[in-house]
Amino acid sequence: MLAICERLSNRLEDEDIRYCHWKSNTYLSESADGEADLDILVDPAEEELVRKLLSELNFKLLQTSTYSNYPSLEDFIGFDARSGTVIHLHLHYRLVLGRPFLKEFRLPWEEQLLTDRVRDEDTGIYMVHPRHELLLLLVRYALKLRWRNYVFEPLGIPLVRGDVRTEFTDLRHTVTAAELERATERLLGTDCVDAVLALYENGPSVWRLRKLRSSLPEVFEQYRRHGKVWGGLVAAKQELQSIAVKGNDKTLGLNFPYQKLVKKGGISVAFIGADGSGKSTVSKRVADEIGWITDTEQIYFGHGDSAESALLFPKRFERWLAAQLLSNDDQQRRSETEGESTENSTAENIKSSPLYTLWDTIAVFSISLDKMRKLTKMNTARNNGYVVITDRYPTVDADSPDSPQLDHWRSSWHVAKRKLAAVERRPYEIAQQYPPDLVIRLSIPPETAVDRKPENTLERAKTRTAQADKIEIPDARVVDIDATQDLDDVVTESMAKIWAAL
Repeated sequence: MLAICERLSNRLEDEDIRYCHWKSNTYLSESADGEADLDILVDPAEEELVRKLLSELNFKLLQTSTYSNYPSLEDFIGFDARSGTVIHLHLHYRLVLGRPFLKEFRLPWEEQLLTDRVRDEDTGIYMVHPRHELLLLLVRYALKLRWRNYVFEPLGIPLVRGDVRTEFTDLRHTVTAAELERATERLLGTDCVDAVLALYENGPSVWRLRKLRSSLPEVFEQYRRHGKVWGGLVAAKQELQSIAVKGNDKTLGLNFPYQKLVKKGGISVAFIGADGSGKSTVSKRVADEIGWITDTEQIYFGHGDSAESALLFPKRFERWLAAQLLSNDDQQRRSETEGESTENSTAENIKSSPLYTLWDTIAVFSISLDKMRKLTKMNTARNNGYVVITDRYPTVDADSPDSPQLDHWRSSWHVAKRKLAAVERRPYEIAQQYPPDLVIRLSIPPETAVDRKPENTLERAKTRTAQADKIEIPDARVVDIDATQDLDDVVTESMAKIWAAL
């Protein structure tokens, strides 16, 4: 159990705030370890005190996407400093259930659930009583029914499947039929008993769930959020919006939020450091840890083999051609050592040719354009509330590998060269004008860099580490982390720095 979850449950209890984890208690231990969401129902009379308590525990309030935003529900994320794990807390003040994208019913059972709660033996967290959880599960899925479910189930895609089916099986082994019958009579009335017991004995199918839904008391109609016709239109609109936004994320890549946003606004975090410092690995781990809950964008500002942008084709082609030429050049040099006379190598001749200079200039401009595109993407995502994690960051520092490559033309006597150098430099200047909110520099000694990347020479590693240590980004908060630590420790420390900036 994560320390942050233990502190949360202890504080709720110390403040005499009634609460319970009200669904999916089969996986409560996993939720307490940060592997799944926590769904906590609290006494609505304690709303202000709960928010104050969460603020003291450094939880962050999230803004939910419009198509999955429901009343009486707030989303928070918490950070466990010991493990570097982010947890997701659904805070419920009312029980709001129903179809996906709509949740059109509110069940007036909060007082009963909070009164009859029990403590989980493994975690110490209060949870809903198993008999109420089983009844809630059946009612929840009866209210989730849509016409498509009657088509899918004969095709082998039942509504209740996977983890939910496991929950049902576990609860059925815990709760007796007599207990469930008494709970049904108390919360739903005697008219629903037969339908509930049929589900208990035979398992949930769409037709048995349909029978339960048909037998629900008329009082449920008074707890509707929408009428039947209008509710159907709202649900369709929300689902179409969800499909469009998620489809865009998978195809066009435009920054339309579709998960959760940090309430106070987006931030950008840049990881910098020498080759071998672990920038790519750490930035990906961090993005994955945050990205399962919040809208997150990961951007690679380099132009190496892992860069996928089509704009970088000229540089990739140049790198491939250089590899072929250097291979031939090596063969020629080996021939020379064996006593054969050769003229200047093919590689040296080509690299000194005007055609190669022109192609290299095109490749340099392709890198500049790619950085401009990624800077725009970074700032757009940040402005839309995303957490943006970048691997590397452009700088105007001439000693940095992520700096302009035509700066030596700025002092040329040739007007055209000076103009081209200014154009190529522009994205790097913009990167300084609109810096990231946080820069994390991963520091390592040259010897470690060589150990991690044997293709590095010690001399090159010394140069790169010195360059990384000197990088300055005006108006950005730069923090240094010792990257010689264990990878998990580096990720945890990085997460702590980012959490402080959220």
